[in-house]
Amino acid sequence: MPISEVLALGFLMDCKGLVELIVLNNGKDRKVLNDQTFAIMVLVALFTTFITTLVVMAVYKQAKKSKQNWL
Repeated sequence: MPISEVLALGFLMDCKGLVELIVLNNGKDRKVLNDQTFAIMVLVALFTTFITTLVVMAVYKQAKKSKQNWL
């Protein structure tokens, strides 16, 4: 696979926002996480999910351009 497609796939596999939120809710319910830690972790989950979309779009555009140039 071309490196740009591998990067796009890797970023998509890293995006696990919904699963992360479920785990964080379980941790908060069981009193493993306090409110401040929970809030920070939720913000990080939202930020990484948002950034993943932008990064994958940029990487995929580059992959598409290089594939067209190669053909």
